[in-house]
Amino acid sequence: MNKRTIIIIAIIFFVFGFFLRPPLDGGKITSLYGFRLQFSRAFHRGTDIGHTVGVNINSISWGTVRSTGYESRGGNFVMITHYRYIETRYYHLHTINVSAGDKVNPNSKIGTLGNTGQSTGAHLHYELRVFGIPLPPHLLCTPGRVLKVIGFYKVTDYIMNI
Repeated sequence: MNKRTIIIIAIIFFVFGFFLRPPLDGGKITSLYGFRLQFSRAFHRGTDIGHTVGVNINSISWGTVRSTGYESRGGNFVMITHYRYIETRYYHLHTINVSAGDKVNPNSKIGTLGNTGQSTGAHLHYELRVFGIPLPPHLLCTPGRVLKVIGFYKVTDYIMNI
């Protein structure tokens, strides 16, 4: 896999992002994809969205559940494969409502938001991977679209500041 392939896949998702839904309704972004200077200089491979424990988490698109389970750091998690080489990951879930092999769609409730694993509060840690490489989940949005989950935050503002 090369850089060109990743860019092509990202562009495809960027262009067709309007087919996707946010993983949850409402909430507030508490940490973006990228370096986190406030805790350590570690790279954050996803976006954290804070909300109330028990809020429904949905798949962003059609796909197949690759795995579910518990990790000491990420807590309860669900990994979904979309379109063969694209994967979304959802961590710190309170409950898991799907099993490996299940088919999901954008309205599938895959779990509920929680505070499991090494977590500083109730939130969803949401990741996007293409060919196993983490990318900003905001690439899934069309230019200028404001996700309900982000509220006032415009995707184009984020992309311009990368």
